[in-house]
Amino acid sequence: MLNRWKLMFLMVLTIITLVSCTGQAKMDPLIKAAMEGNSGEVEKLLRDGAEVNARNKDGNTALMWAAYKGHAGIVQVLLEHGAALDIQGNQGWTALMFAAATGRTEIVRTMIKHGADINQKNANGFTALMYAAMGDNKETVRLLIDHGAIVNAKNNDGETASTLAEKEGCFDIVGLLEKDNT
Repeated sequence: MLNRWKLMFLMVLTIITLVSCTGQAKMDPLIKAAMEGNSGEVEKLLRDGAEVNARNKDGNTALMWAAYKGHAGIVQVLLEHGAALDIQGNQGWTALMFAAATGRTEIVRTMIKHGADINQKNANGFTALMYAAMGDNKETVRLLIDHGAIVNAKNNDGETASTLAEKEGCFDIVGLLEKDNT
């Protein structure tokens, strides 16, 4: 159970990092609109020439926010306007990692169709599959595996998605990962 708390703590820190940049005066308008789910404003800003890959002080983009918040339509619009899928924020997370960690399977599917690097690692060596496994997101785990996620990839501590899922008590995920590892 301690590991689940560690994961939750790390996710809370990441969320705090994301939220810490929400001051109205400093917020990039496109990031703000994407975060709030305001698709009309996102489209207007992009038509008016907004930088689709603008970053906030934490290195996060509008695509990362839209993925994290589950705004699938905005994710699609940003990708159609050239949003880079594999940009990493200051903590090393990609938009795909945010979507996988929060169980946004349709957004993960969209990102895969647009060429996201499924096996990209963050600074701690975690992949989208690892985050989906720890979050007990079975459908997302299955999707990532079906599209080439490396089941045996190891993070900086030598842990695989299966090891991490087991630590979190996500035994259905462990079974799924071990089945695909044979």
